[in-house]
Amino acid sequence: DQHLARLRSSAAALGRPVDLVPAVQRAEALAAAFVAQESAPQRVLIAQADIAAPTLADALRRAGHDVMVVVAYRTIAVEPDRVSVDGADAVLFASGSAVESWYRALGTTTPPVVVAIGPITAAVAEQFGLKVSAVAADHSLEGLVTELERVCRCQIGDS
Repeated sequence: DQHLARLRSSAAALGRPVDLVPAVQRAEALAAAFVAQESAPQRVLIAQADIAAPTLADALRRAGHDVMVVVAYRTIAVEPDRVSVDGADAVLFASGSAVESWYRALGTTTPPVVVAIGPITAAVAEQFGLKVSAVAADHSLEGLVTELERVCRCQIGDS
């Protein structure tokens, strides 16, 4: 499985083995897998973005775990400019904050193909009125590009 291989290589770079890999790359799935694996309350440190939803921490706390959340990185919005995206065939959104930056700069104008990394990002896009063409099945950057390739193959096959 490519997802597991990527996680293992990332963990190896940190010098730490992977203890748990959820079936789906979403906070809800990670929380469910952790709760299923850890029957006794654990102390858990969650390092996440400054704008991350509290989904994982809340789920683990509800299950009785002692959770500390720290900000590991800050999200800095970079709004695209019309000149740099004019004529693009596709836009890939890897986060809801990227969708929001796009919307603030360009409104609902998008290239013909809009691919979201996952259902949460797709929902944010739809809330802002952007039409999503496809959602990556594997919620990773590799999955996002794979989904773009699939959409493009389908469109070429249609012509």
